[in-house]
Amino acid sequence: MRASGFPQGKGFVVRAGSQARAEATASFAGHNYFALRSSLINEGRLAKTDDPARLTYTQDVVFDSVSAAAAVTLGRAQSGQVAWKEQITRQSYGDWRAGKTPGPVFQELQAGPVFEWPPFFKALARKLLEFHEVERHPALIRLLREAGISVGHDESEELAVIDPFTFFSLVLKHKTDARVQELFTFIGNKLGISETAPASLTGVPWSNPMNAWFFPYRSKRKPDDLPTLWALARQAVDGTLEGPTFERALEIQQVGVPKLTQGLFWLNPDAFLPLNGIVVPYLDELGVSGAAEVKTLADYEQVLEQARDLAPDFPNLSHAAWLDAQEEGEVILPTDGAIPEVKFRAPPGVPLNQILYGPPGTGKTYSVIDEALKILEPSFASSHGEKNQRDARKARYDELAAEGRVTFLTFHQSFGYEDFIEGLKPVMQGSQLAYELEDGLFLRAVRQAGGAVGDEEAEGTLRAHVLIIDEINRGNVSKVFGELITLLEEGKRAGATEALTVQLPLSKRRLSVPQSLYVIGTMNTADRSLTQMDAALRRRFTFSAVWPNPTLLPGALELEGGTLDLQALLRVLNERIEERLSRDQMIGHAYLLGIQPTLEQVASALRHKILPLLEEYFFEDWNSIREVLGDDRKKERADQFIHVSGEAGGQSQRRRYTYNDEAFTRLSAFQGIYSAQ
Repeated sequence: MRASGFPQGKGFVVRAGSQARAEATASFAGHNYFALRSSLINEGRLAKTDDPARLTYTQDVVFDSVSAAAAVTLGRAQSGQVAWKEQITRQSYGDWRAGKTPGPVFQELQAGPVFEWPPFFKALARKLLEFHEVERHPALIRLLREAGISVGHDESEELAVIDPFTFFSLVLKHKTDARVQELFTFIGNKLGISETAPASLTGVPWSNPMNAWFFPYRSKRKPDDLPTLWALARQAVDGTLEGPTFERALEIQQVGVPKLTQGLFWLNPDAFLPLNGIVVPYLDELGVSGAAEVKTLADYEQVLEQARDLAPDFPNLSHAAWLDAQEEGEVILPTDGAIPEVKFRAPPGVPLNQILYGPPGTGKTYSVIDEALKILEPSFASSHGEKNQRDARKARYDELAAEGRVTFLTFHQSFGYEDFIEGLKPVMQGSQLAYELEDGLFLRAVRQAGGAVGDEEAEGTLRAHVLIIDEINRGNVSKVFGELITLLEEGKRAGATEALTVQLPLSKRRLSVPQSLYVIGTMNTADRSLTQMDAALRRRFTFSAVWPNPTLLPGALELEGGTLDLQALLRVLNERIEERLSRDQMIGHAYLLGIQPTLEQVASALRHKILPLLEEYFFEDWNSIREVLGDDRKKERADQFIHVSGEAGGQSQRRRYTYNDEAFTRLSAFQGIYSAQ
């Protein structure tokens, strides 16, 4: 089959007269480019020929990528960087694009990389299964420590449990071929593994040293977490996963799809592919559908089926994804032989420090998820920005949080410096009470972003990390942030021309804040207005308002007996509140969002959610509350939500206000809120 084309900008043009395969592979039916191919056939731009196995392009067709052109032409998932060859030299499109020239070097590249690590990895994985009994876990932990690997503490106790995924992860966090070969050689000798420890780890994704465990700390660990990981490891080694086990593993707090599939790839690279931040964009570029939306084993297997056509095996595909990312400038190649690392790139237009503020119920915390995705995975956020794709965005956010890419906390009146930065915490050592220095959530976030604290050695590779502080105005900001407030400024962060480092007063360690750490706060203006915020904090954060949005509510809620306009109801309520108080005390749309279309549900929201807020806002000034509800303008007393008595009879008689239960059952009472103008 012959087809010819040429690059045009970032796309690729297939010339008229080029051939295409008539039958697509079965796995191509779920491919992103399958619909494009079908469309070209229906439009007659790909037509039948005398040869039943061939189609022909009836005109030049412009594709948005070289891989789209290859996939449509071949009827299967295919990397266009490899498939298209220069007519004379037979140089691949990818090599031509990179500016390489034919000759000995090119011929060597054509031979492909050598993957020497799979035999050792598979042998080690099978050997580890012999230690599945919990009584034998300490032996594996001792082996790691004897090799010189830090395994960490399980809160205040020594780590006593482990699983095969975590074992591999603790070795692969060291991130250089030479060091990992040394560790695997030691481990292989101790365990009696006959395969030679690999000197090259081409195609192996490293683990995150700040999130190496595949299970949470003991206080948050569930009894089924470790047995699930061991069961999944055994299934992975055998090459056949079971859906319930896979899905239970995804529910473990420290685990997400990228991390879990990466672990499966370590244990059995012949059968599984990592769906991490490097491979998923590459698969998406090649038209493989669903790689970023895996929730079940069936989803994962569908992606694997499509991906098998892209390369001779999964190690080759993993390595190709790294090389593709390198060409896009998204990775760096260390000089010490380590595998390429993801390089931090600041997403344009996103502030390092921002606060979403507004009245209660406007969706500030809801919006934080979208803001975090814009930082951590901007391409995913932009391609899943529709309202009906919220579930996909939330699922991806949960995965990133499980990977340790997000730190979420809530400020409150008791939250202090020792919780946020560092402090001395009491611990029992035998029968004696002692105090240990414990890092707060901010210092942990600094490390997750690739920074260092004190004399620690920084990883050298920054990665975006989002620190979310809900209800930031409820804490004592100056007390919680302390000297950190200066370091948050963009110009004072590590790597900036005016970078600063401070000494922490308790531990005397040095601290600077990396450029890759983003801070997002939420602020309820009903509790405290912006003018009351700490001036130092206001100078260092950008503020984005999140106001009530009545258009998110039904314009016409069909109820028994008539129609209720929820949009008008909320809009009028807020106009009256703003007129008497301020915008900071308005009612958010969330109080009426998603309620069942019954009068009882609307009445419940008003009685139990909105009215208590109004009582707080107006300090039980019932006359003002009546005005907000329109009761003072309603002709029918039965439609007034609050009745007033004691108006007549002289100054000595006190006014009394009581709720009118009947009004909460009358549609006209709710309609009267916005119709009584």
